[in-house]
Amino acid sequence: MPRQPSQSAPRERFRVVQCRIAEIAAGPANPASAAELRALLVEERDLLRDYGPAWELPIRDALPGILRVQFRNGEIDQLAIDASAFPLAAERIERVAPTVTGVTLVAHRPVSDALLRYTFARPELARLALLRFVGPWGNHVATAVAGCRFLTNAAQLDFSEIGLGAAGLRALVTTDALPALTELDLSFNPLGSDAAVALALIDTLPPKLAVLRLCDAQLHDGAAHFLANVSAFNTLKELWLTGNPLSADALTELRCAFPCVEIVADAGEVDHLQEA
Repeated sequence: MPRQPSQSAPRERFRVVQCRIAEIAAGPANPASAAELRALLVEERDLLRDYGPAWELPIRDALPGILRVQFRNGEIDQLAIDASAFPLAAERIERVAPTVTGVTLVAHRPVSDALLRYTFARPELARLALLRFVGPWGNHVATAVAGCRFLTNAAQLDFSEIGLGAAGLRALVTTDALPALTELDLSFNPLGSDAAVALALIDTLPPKLAVLRLCDAQLHDGAAHFLANVSAFNTLKELWLTGNPLSADALTELRCAFPCVEIVADAGEVDHLQEA
């Protein structure tokens, strides 16, 4: 009777492919590397199609509420999980998926205060470098994150499109509970002028914050004037403002205020500024 093919060889090949993809992405672009990258991406897709479900099965069986599994360098690196299931699943992640460094918490309805308390009381949060929120979390999650003592290794936080307002923004940028935070995404929230005023009143940002994303955040020229007075922005490397209806004059004011910060705006606005 013929032996069933081992999955160890495809998994090892998958690991090699993903490592090489990461290596090419980090290196200089050239025609040869671009062609190799295209071929590797096709191979990665085919390996995931043929073997991915079997590689994911142990973690899906062990952890409730898993919605998506993402691999990096051949290992499970990120999970998307139903928010209501995370408090129970958290203690098992170390055992069944020790390579996980990022989690997306998906809420299908407004989150209760009790669930927020249980979620941010989990010491397993300390292992995460990336935490992303999807669904109607609102300001309450920002307050919970700002007060959580376990997110000491979180380098990336993504609160985009969760109904965040000025109060949530202020909680996140003034907390001292996020010492490793380098990138904060608050895009696609109705922040508006109230958030810009709140930012203008702060003195410092989280110490390592380098990238702040405020894309499609209902920021108009009046809000830009307040942002230009946020002295704490001088410590940033990038400020993303695409999708906001900002004039060339407003962008000029921001760039003059923060000459060492790369301010990323929509292409049309940048062209307008350059023509002026």
